[in-house]
Amino acid sequence: MSHSQHIDNELNLADPRYTVRDDGTLMISPMSDSDLGVYECMAKNPAGEVKSRTAKMIYNKRSVKPHFTLTPHDYDSEEGSTITLECAAEGQPKPEVAWTRDDLQLQESPRFKISPTGTLTINNLEREDTGTYKCTASNYIGIITAVAQVRVNVLPTFVTTPENLTTKSGSLARLRCVAEGSPAPVITWFKDGNTVTPGLRFSILEGGI
Repeated sequence: MSHSQHIDNELNLADPRYTVRDDGTLMISPMSDSDLGVYECMAKNPAGEVKSRTAKMIYNKRSVKPHFTLTPHDYDSEEGSTITLECAAEGQPKPEVAWTRDDLQLQESPRFKISPTGTLTINNLEREDTGTYKCTASNYIGIITAVAQVRVNVLPTFVTTPENLTTKSGSLARLRCVAEGSPAPVITWFKDGNTVTPGLRFSILEGGI
């Protein structure tokens, strides 16, 4: 009875790297990349032939803890704009990449997109998107993180505006002006087109009053 082995095609046993022992065991030395593949053994005699189940030969890769190849940077952007927080990692096994904002897990949505490599894109920025973004890459060997701060600048809008006031000489007059935005807007007062400077007669309280 004879034995032969196949790696997609019948092996060329004239190759000095291949040795078939008397018990049918195939020895390959030294190994090369071309030897990777699917093997099967065929046993044949005058009565016929049978083939074994296949066996896949791969390299036993060394485990490597994750390391970043791309990390995100801080953003100071306008409301309605789009930003891209880059994050990519390598390791063995391939690390899984996940994102959090203020320690809450981020899920993909129409505005939040995570690429196969781990890069996060945020479309149509909103004020609530301001926060601390953390990219985490992990495999069973280890875990690493990279952090970026995102601040969304929002155009100031008035919450309260001054109203016409009737008063008399020597009394206290109070005009209210309150605005919100991000970052918090600075309130400046004008009288007849000229800037009002706080002093003995004019005072501007916190909040613009």
